[in-house]
Amino acid sequence: ILPLVWGTLFLTFFACLFALPVGFTIAIYLSEYAGRTVREIISVSMELLGMIPSIVYGYFAITMITPFLRNFFPDIQAFNVLSASIAMSIMILPLCISLAYDALRSAPEELRLASYAIGADKLFTAIRILIPAKITEILSIALLVITRAAGETMVATIAAGQVPQITISPLNPAQTIASFIANTVSGEIPHGSPEFYTVYAAGAMLMVIVLIFTILRLLLSEYFYRGLSGK
Repeated sequence: ILPLVWGTLFLTFFACLFALPVGFTIAIYLSEYAGRTVREIISVSMELLGMIPSIVYGYFAITMITPFLRNFFPDIQAFNVLSASIAMSIMILPLCISLAYDALRSAPEELRLASYAIGADKLFTAIRILIPAKITEILSIALLVITRAAGETMVATIAAGQVPQITISPLNPAQTIASFIANTVSGEIPHGSPEFYTVYAAGAMLMVIVLIFTILRLLLSEYFYRGLSGK
């Protein structure tokens, strides 16, 4: 089970390494800089990305992303973690942008006006005023995106490969818990065999991982809430 846990965390790490910074940056731009027309265009684009089935992202990874990456990494495998994580990050990007934008826009307008009154620009206001004021929501969004990536099935099944191994190179294939469950249930393993029931152990481990992230979100939210409220 350890190679599956490693594959899940490894793929999730690289997916969120792109999705979280880009998502929060776009959310700041939409909240503080973009005009109404630009916001509507980007919002519609994000909605369209969110409507695309995950299986399409999987095939996009192996048909478009992997050949492109081969120009820079000739040794990249046909099925690899890097391509799958890039496709997964694009897939979860609309969720991150939408939630982060709503969190920033829900900040009291008085905070912006007070910051502008002392000469601060929009970037300083967003990073040093608004984000700290909404830090509990920001953390919740980040951990929600992480758990969403950890539970993704189709992209990992199609693009990451089906090789349960512990690797430190994103150019190699790996297998996640979710893809293992999908392959086992839909494969040729007889129903009721000991091998078939391993999916329950894998599913329990995935639930434990998601539960850990959820508890971590609650603890961090409580910590920052007490820090900001002075309790």
